[in-house]
Amino acid sequence: MPKKSKCPDVLLGTKGAGLWSQAIRQGKDVFRDLYNNPEFLKFIGDIHGKNILDVGCGEGYNTRIFAQHGAHITGIDVSEQMIRCAQDEEQKHPLGIEYKVASWGNLSAFKNEAFDVVLSTMALMDGPGYEDALKEFYRVLKPNGSLFFSVTHPCFLTPNYTKLTNEQGNITHRVVSHYFKEEPWEFSWELTKNADKSDAHPVTALHYHRTLSTYINNVLKTGFVLKEIHEPCPSDEACEKNPRLKVARDVAPSFLYVHAVKP
Repeated sequence: MPKKSKCPDVLLGTKGAGLWSQAIRQGKDVFRDLYNNPEFLKFIGDIHGKNILDVGCGEGYNTRIFAQHGAHITGIDVSEQMIRCAQDEEQKHPLGIEYKVASWGNLSAFKNEAFDVVLSTMALMDGPGYEDALKEFYRVLKPNGSLFFSVTHPCFLTPNYTKLTNEQGNITHRVVSHYFKEEPWEFSWELTKNADKSDAHPVTALHYHRTLSTYINNVLKTGFVLKEIHEPCPSDEACEKNPRLKVARDVAPSFLYVHAVKP
């Protein structure tokens, strides 16, 4: 008999780690696959042979990509269900990834100066304790080690922002408000692979909005040296594959990338 998956068998449209894992593995997060991941991989550069901590790894989708680029990866997430999903996939298709349940504000399972690189993709805006997380990242990084992270762009995806569309239903403007309200808010979007959204499933998550200055100044206060920030634009090819991405090219970027180094 086939081995039963440890990942909860939850269908899309209900809550749980299983629904998220299923949608991501079916390619329904086109903003991730066609836009965010390709641009972030270019941003971080060569990671072959690096010892990396992937913070907020979820069910391990991006963690597996980093491992396939030759990195030695440890993934952490606060969700036990997500980690079970990631471990289940590692058992099926081993890449040498170690997964642990841990909060980014408490990395006591790891020694000082244990990693060459700390990565976090699209996670830090989803929880509290950003300042504590940076202190822990600094501690577990080796001297000259790099921190790379991506978040939703704090200037254009503010609490309760609104979208203006044209007659064809395409987004033409984002109207931002409440920029200085650094508080949790519910952020909703659709996971859909098809440009016509015929397979769309709504997702709602709790986001912890922070201003751009909060993100950057706390990096500096922690002791990091800021190397680069980047506001990625989807390629024309990606926009042709899925026109929904044009909003990030023609209106405003959806993501912010930060690279800092521990002296």
